[in-house]
Amino acid sequence: MAELGISNKGLAKRMRDAAERDRAVPIGCTHSTIARYLSGENRPRSHSLAILLDVLSQLADRPFAAADIGYPDMAVEMKTRCQQEFRPPRLTFAGVCMWCGRRGCNSRACIAQHLRSNWVVCSDCEGTLVNYADERPCGCVFGMIKAGE
Repeated sequence: MAELGISNKGLAKRMRDAAERDRAVPIGCTHSTIARYLSGENRPRSHSLAILLDVLSQLADRPFAAADIGYPDMAVEMKTRCQQEFRPPRLTFAGVCMWCGRRGCNSRACIAQHLRSNWVVCSDCEGTLVNYADERPCGCVFGMIKAGE
C-alpha cells in the first residue's frame, strides 16, 4: 500500500465509501482490519476483497486481481443491496395483498413470504411496464419479476 501512497486508515475509509457509493452491502473496515489483511493474520471475505480490489484499482489506475495482493485462491464476489431494496410493494395501491389477494392483509405469513422473495427488473419491459415489442402492458409487478421466473 505504501507504493500507492495511502495509509491503512485512508484505505479503510475509501473501502467504506466505495461500498456506499456502489450500493454494496456496507462493510465495517478499519485501519486495524487492513493491517490484519496485510500481515496475513486475517483474510478478507469475498465481498470485502471485491471492494478492496476495486479501490486499489482506482488508486493505481490499473486493474488488480486477488492474486496481486496475495490471495490467489479466493473468489471475488460483490454483494449488492439490489435484491433487498428493489422489490415491489406487498400491497397494491388499493391495499390488496399480492400473496393472498385480501384487502388490508396483515398476515405474518404474507409479510414473511414477501421479505423472503427476490426480485429483478423485468427483462421484457425493463421496468417501464410496457412491452414495446407488441405495445401491450407487461405482465410484471410494477416493473419487477420474481427471480427465477
